[in-house]
Amino acid sequence: MTVMNKRHKEILNCVVDSFISSSQPISSSMVMERLSIQLSSATVRQIFSVLDKGGYVEKLHTSSGRVPTDKGYRAYVSDHLNNQPDINLNHYVSGNTYQMKFKCLFEQMLTNIAAQLPYVCMIWLNRHALSDIAALKYVPISSQYGLVVLFHRVGIVSEHYVRFETDVSLCKTDELILTLLDCLKQNTDEPLQQFSAADAHFLATILEAIRQQLVQHSVWEDRLIRNVKQCLSLPDYADKADVEQLLDVLDDQPFMDALMMPTVASPSFALKIGQELNDPRLMQSSFVSIPISMDDVGIAQLGILGPRRMDYQRIQQLFSCDKTLAELIQV
Repeated sequence: MTVMNKRHKEILNCVVDSFISSSQPISSSMVMERLSIQLSSATVRQIFSVLDKGGYVEKLHTSSGRVPTDKGYRAYVSDHLNNQPDINLNHYVSGNTYQMKFKCLFEQMLTNIAAQLPYVCMIWLNRHALSDIAALKYVPISSQYGLVVLFHRVGIVSEHYVRFETDVSLCKTDELILTLLDCLKQNTDEPLQQFSAADAHFLATILEAIRQQLVQHSVWEDRLIRNVKQCLSLPDYADKADVEQLLDVLDDQPFMDALMMPTVASPSFALKIGQELNDPRLMQSSFVSIPISMDDVGIAQLGILGPRRMDYQRIQQLFSCDKTLAELIQV
């Protein structure tokens, strides 16, 4: 097992940084030039040999310089990504941006992110979390008009006015609202059949108003994708086969769902490099996923798919700096 010292890490980081910026193998003389260190070319080559044996770098050709391996990228990331970024929307979303404006927020945010990164950028929405209702309140206005207040799981409150066909002033609205909330949690309306005509009409009218509100979410795309063309223009996808493999992955909806949805269900930062993606089409790729949350609820996941030489530090800087994050989320 190779144990790397400070100098080994310094040169490995130099190799990775150089390859990220240029997509070209780096030689011992290039390392010395980039680092401006007082080491002989022979010493750098000796360190290259140690990194070779440890599986951190490799030669693409006999006479070429070194390029990082999956293990080399992982060591580099471990050194540089000390903080795991996430995207918390608590400060950026209010009641005025809920419902259809949420869609605008996600689309604009993804467009802003794609303008900063040359990789495929995606957002997978957790539709259930976005529409989940934690509590209801009914406020009577008259015998045939009222206001339904929805307290959403993500901490947003929305209001919906309803009109009844009959007088509902004698209905025990507080008790009926509790019953309706149980029905929503169980995703059924069967218990509504046991009530009187007035009570059943009250419940059915409010239930319809709630469903109309939820329908607004159903027209959204669960998956938003940007930057496919720009990513494919990178030198890493110069071969036709590489282009076809990436496009095939993006068209493979079951695979993409499996890649994104587990992190949507349990939001956490994740990074997979090359072989860690367990798919032969992505051996030369990396995938970063970053949770998007509100009030500790995972409402979506940002995914970034690109070459293994992805600029990991740039990604961390984008989502770890409050000022930069505010610019990305600004609509």
